[in-house]
Amino acid sequence: MRGARKRFDDHAVLDGVDLALRRGETVALVGPSGCGKTVLLKCMIGLAPLDGGEILFDGASVAAMGDAARLDLRRRVGLMFQYNALFDSMTVGENVAYGLHERLSHPMAPAEVDERVAWALACVGLTGTADLRPEELSGGMRKRVGLARTMALRPEVILYDEPTMGLDPINTHRIGALIDGLHKSYGIASIMVTHDMKLAFDVADRVAMMHDGRVLGEGTPDAMRAHPDVRVRDFLTGTDREGAVADL
Repeated sequence: MRGARKRFDDHAVLDGVDLALRRGETVALVGPSGCGKTVLLKCMIGLAPLDGGEILFDGASVAAMGDAARLDLRRRVGLMFQYNALFDSMTVGENVAYGLHERLSHPMAPAEVDERVAWALACVGLTGTADLRPEELSGGMRKRVGLARTMALRPEVILYDEPTMGLDPINTHRIGALIDGLHKSYGIASIMVTHDMKLAFDVADRVAMMHDGRVLGEGTPDAMRAHPDVRVRDFLTGTDREGAVADL
């Protein structure tokens, strides 16, 4: 992302975002609610166009991609939605297979689809659940189905939008460990939007904090804990130093 800008009416949601993601690394994107984190994820894969600046993937401009290249981008870069976005009318297996029908340029044979679905569910510890319905699953299991659907495409990059929102501490830890394990096992790069500072520090190679539509600071978890900008340190620790956090 180079100078990425996005406005909605008179409000600048992204106001010159510069951020890089290297192969195989995990970046936690944190910051106050409404600072543009989720909008940035959508811009990254072309779901929302930028008003200025550019986003490059392997050196290619996302904005300049044609239909075929954009379809390939959405196969190579998976997005795990905040609210799972599972189809209640479909089984778990059908939900996981959905992207295989929608995002691949060449259809897979039914047996290949079944094999890929089984592999993806095994990746997230849900072997044997393909015939269940989403309403039969716990919140943590539904999160894992959403991740399995993303993994089924075997992406090079996964973008996570609040992957542990609404989960209890046990399932939050379970999802964090699962994300960390999958990325180490398959070398997937990721950007993870989260308000969970423990998750960010446990899983991420780098943490980037957004504020007023820009990246206010970025670095390793240790570097961010000692960041020279007091606003960054206070946000990460939840410290309200004379209204510093509230004023963000």
